[in-house]
Amino acid sequence: MFTLTIKQLAARKLRLVITAFAVFLSVAFMAGTFIFTDTISATFDSALAEADEGVDAYVRMPSEIDLGYGEPGPRLDASLAEAVASVDGVDDVALRINGYAQLVGSDGEPVGDVSKSPAFGTNWVTVDDLNPYELASGNPPAEDDEIVVDKASADKADYQPGDVATVLTKGAPRQFTIAGIARFGAADSPAGATAVLFTDAAATELLAGPGQADAIAVTAVDGVSQADLAAAVQAAVGDGVEVITGATLVAENQAALGEGLSEFNTIAMVFAIVAVFVGAFIINNTFSIIVAQRTREMAMLRAIGASGRQVRRAVLIEALVVGSLASGTGLVAGIGVASGLRQLVSSFGFDMPE
Repeated sequence: MFTLTIKQLAARKLRLVITAFAVFLSVAFMAGTFIFTDTISATFDSALAEADEGVDAYVRMPSEIDLGYGEPGPRLDASLAEAVASVDGVDDVALRINGYAQLVGSDGEPVGDVSKSPAFGTNWVTVDDLNPYELASGNPPAEDDEIVVDKASADKADYQPGDVATVLTKGAPRQFTIAGIARFGAADSPAGATAVLFTDAAATELLAGPGQADAIAVTAVDGVSQADLAAAVQAAVGDGVEVITGATLVAENQAALGEGLSEFNTIAMVFAIVAVFVGAFIINNTFSIIVAQRTREMAMLRAIGASGRQVRRAVLIEALVVGSLASGTGLVAGIGVASGLRQLVSSFGFDMPE
């Protein structure tokens, strides 16, 4: 019966193609959605891990609420960095100062859509191991009227080092000279956000307040573990300040970004499940029609000695062959569907990593 079933499938190629096509579409949509959402999450997680891989300890004020990725929390006294730098086991320290900053294009329109991706400013960290950004072109900001912008935003606005750009902050709009263009680790932007990087003095003035910072990033000397460093720094700064390891910081950022992507992932999965449901309905109807059309053929098989079990087995074999071939090609096609989803999402203004 197996040989007969294979020969029947080969003899009726149109029926095979029509049936397999329904399976192919369902699997391709589901596989493409999984590939797309998992790849996006993995890419962002990798970028965040790479950006903060040099951080061994992180000093910040505790917060009673869970903050999203990039959202500033309660600020601490920037002078605390001197006390942290004097702790045994500390190699270097750097302030982290974050706040709202929106880059404006040469056409007068803001670069990016803040309703879809955040726009923030931060200070350019001069300690290489603690700086999540890497220059793609130009130089770091040397003066308070100079900035560095992320590569994705620079490409959108067609900015180059040396151009003058307007930046919106909590104060009056100001013009800055773009000293450099930077990547966030290996990504062109920090999770699709628009980033403007200032000198420490300009960031303090425009984003925080006199003597304030959001956090202090710390590196350890060779041979000191992150846990030991965090414990030593915690003992030095007291209980009113929170000290976490670099690994904890990366995990928190990844979890916060994952929550931000969860709504999009849910929507994508709903569409995929609908596609599978519709595909299953079509497949069921198609097979029902095919089996009904072959009543005389099956009756002839019974007449020449085939049992009812053998006839049912032949139908199951046909379903197995069609399902296996169509599912395999659907999985491969899912890569193309994932690429198409990326282009579709990007067309709506959401910045997707490569």
